Amino acid sequence: MTRCLSHQQMVGTKLLIAIENDFYDHIGIYLVAMCVNDLIVQGAEPLYFDYFATGQLSNSIAKKLLKVFLTDV
Repeated sequence: MTRCLSHQQMVGTKLLIAIENDFYDHIGIYLVAMCVNDLIVQGAEPLYFDYFATGQLSNSIAKKLLKVFLTDV
């Protein structure tokens, strides 16, 4: 049986700390890792990561986060 699953993750206060310190690498890795982990424990194989949402978009912050998402870890 084939199933298609999706997952989303929130960083909450972790992002506030990252913004204050201008350090986003670990937030991006955290988001991807938590989503992948939640899919794997359900028996799914992660295929892609295509969704980025924010309450207030800052282009400079989005670019820093997306750079991590698009880099092979």
